[in-house]
Amino acid sequence: MANMSYCRFHNTKLALQDCLTALDPYENEYEISDDEVRDGIRMFEHFLGYCMDVGIIDEYNIEEVKQHFEAHNEEVRGN
Repeated sequence: MANMSYCRFHNTKLALQDCLTALDPYENEYEISDDEVRDGIRMFEHFLGYCMDVGIIDEYNIEEVKQHFEAHNEEVRGN
Protein backbone atom coordinates (compact mmCIF):
# COMPACT_ATOMS: atom_id res chain seq x y z
CA MET A 1 0.00 0.00 0.00
CA ALA A 2 1.28 3.46 -0.85
CA ASN A 3 2.03 6.02 1.81
CA MET A 4 -0.65 8.60 2.51
CA SER A 5 0.30 11.95 0.99
CA TYR A 6 0.41 13.72 4.36
CA CYS A 7 3.00 11.31 5.82
CA ARG A 8 4.79 9.70 2.85
CA PHE A 9 8.14 11.37 3.55
CA HIS A 10 7.99 10.58 7.26
CA ASN A 11 7.10 6.92 6.67
CA THR A 12 9.68 6.58 3.90
CA LYS A 13 12.36 8.15 6.11
CA LEU A 14 11.68 5.53 8.77
CA ALA A 15 11.79 2.73 6.20
CA LEU A 16 15.00 4.12 4.72
CA GLN A 17 16.61 4.25 8.16
CA ASP A 18 15.71 0.57 8.58
CA CYS A 19 17.22 -0.26 5.16
CA LEU A 20 20.45 1.58 5.96
CA THR A 21 20.68 -0.18 9.32
CA ALA A 22 20.32 -3.49 7.48
CA LEU A 23 23.46 -2.62 5.50
CA ASP A 24 25.51 -2.10 8.68
CA PRO A 25 27.12 -5.43 9.66
CA TYR A 26 27.45 -4.19 13.26
CA GLU A 27 23.69 -3.59 13.44
CA ASN A 28 22.52 -6.47 11.22
CA GLU A 29 24.28 -9.80 11.52
CA TYR A 30 22.14 -11.45 8.84
CA GLU A 31 22.82 -11.84 5.15
CA ILE A 32 20.63 -9.80 2.83
CA SER A 33 18.72 -12.00 0.37
CA ASP A 34 19.38 -11.82 -3.37
CA ASP A 35 15.94 -10.27 -3.94
CA GLU A 36 16.56 -7.61 -1.29
CA VAL A 37 20.01 -6.87 -2.72
CA ARG A 38 18.51 -6.44 -6.19
CA ASP A 39 15.75 -4.17 -4.90
CA GLY A 40 18.14 -2.23 -2.67
CA ILE A 41 20.42 -1.52 -5.61
CA ARG A 42 17.42 -0.41 -7.68
CA MET A 43 16.31 1.88 -4.85
CA PHE A 44 19.76 3.52 -4.77
CA GLU A 45 19.73 3.81 -8.58
CA HIS A 46 16.37 5.60 -8.50
CA PHE A 47 17.39 7.95 -5.73
CA LEU A 48 20.84 8.72 -7.14
CA GLY A 49 19.38 9.12 -10.64
CA TYR A 50 16.90 11.64 -9.26
CA CYS A 51 19.74 13.50 -7.53
CA MET A 52 21.62 13.69 -10.84
CA ASP A 53 18.54 14.77 -12.76
CA VAL A 54 17.91 17.74 -10.49
CA GLY A 55 21.57 18.73 -10.18
CA ILE A 56 22.26 17.68 -6.59
CA ILE A 57 25.12 15.42 -7.70
CA ASP A 58 27.07 15.26 -10.95
CA GLU A 59 27.63 11.52 -11.11
CA TYR A 60 27.57 8.28 -9.18
CA ASN A 61 29.06 4.83 -9.60
CA ILE A 62 26.46 2.08 -9.34
CA GLU A 63 29.26 -0.48 -9.12
CA GLU A 64 30.25 1.02 -5.77
CA VAL A 65 26.67 0.61 -4.57
CA LYS A 66 26.69 -3.05 -5.65
CA GLN A 67 30.03 -3.58 -3.93
CA HIS A 68 28.63 -2.14 -0.71
CA PHE A 69 25.81 -4.69 -0.68
CA GLU A 70 28.25 -7.50 -1.49
CA ALA A 71 30.62 -6.31 1.23
CA HIS A 72 27.84 -6.46 3.80
CA ASN A 73 27.06 -10.08 2.98
CA GLU A 74 30.74 -11.00 2.96
CA GLU A 75 31.20 -9.35 6.35
CA VAL A 76 28.31 -11.20 7.99
CA ARG A 77 29.52 -14.49 6.45
CA GLY A 78 32.93 -13.81 7.96
CA ASN A 79 34.75 -13.68 4.62
